[in-house]
Amino acid sequence: MILDYQKKIIASRLIYDNKIDEIRSLLLEDDQLDITDPCDPNVIITFQDRLYYIFKVSMDNNKNNKNNKNNKNNLVEMLVYEFKFDLSYKNYEPLIYCTSCEFEMFKFLINYSEINLTDPTNEVVHRMMKIACEDSDIKLLKFLLQNGVDPNLHIGEYLTTACEYGHLNIVNLLIDSGANIGCGDNKPLFTAIKELNYPIVKLLIQNGADMEAINKRLLKRNKVVEKHTNLVNLLIEKNIALVPWIIYLMTNQSTH
Repeated sequence: MILDYQKKIIASRLIYDNKIDEIRSLLLEDDQLDITDPCDPNVIITFQDRLYYIFKVSMDNNKNNKNNKNNKNNLVEMLVYEFKFDLSYKNYEPLIYCTSCEFEMFKFLINYSEINLTDPTNEVVHRMMKIACEDSDIKLLKFLLQNGVDPNLHIGEYLTTACEYGHLNIVNLLIDSGANIGCGDNKPLFTAIKELNYPIVKLLIQNGADMEAINKRLLKRNKVVEKHTNLVNLLIEKNIALVPWIIYLMTNQSTH
């Protein structure tokens, strides 16, 4: 069995050396039945579990060794075509895993899986968008947006996430792709302010963020204040990087 400890070592070595025929033989020796984990009799290991092990080791190997790329791609194609590796395994974990290590393989698996990227209820697509925004993965984000993913799903969570993590390039791409800057009661703007990220605050304001929202936030805190829109616009114009810090102090100062 593939997940027998000794077979694990053999399989890992074969994957590292790109011995596709030997890996095929090892898989063919497997009767493809569910087995009991030798380390835990309460755990059942399926044939798909064993295929995922081969797949994951192959992807990990790709991270550290870019040689013989065609052979590595052939290995995954063998798992998919010959052994019917289920790409929906554990809620499409193979696709998610690929995003961090092998983008070309990710695209191949996306096409093979026939996953509907335009389905607004697809949680796998949501996970991939979150990964792109959190990790500043511009290639992944471009691919998803170009293939019909709506940047405004989940009440604009993606733009807010990019603001929270401070990824200016991701924020810019989302805005260019039609992301709603004022989503979630101007959450992206106030997230960037909270993070004291001047370039993102400036970008949002230059692209139409609601400056009046700052005044509204002040008024909600029962303060007697003058409007600060002109002041903030002036500071932006003068390229004063303390803008988010100033706004943050104004909108978060305790009231008595």
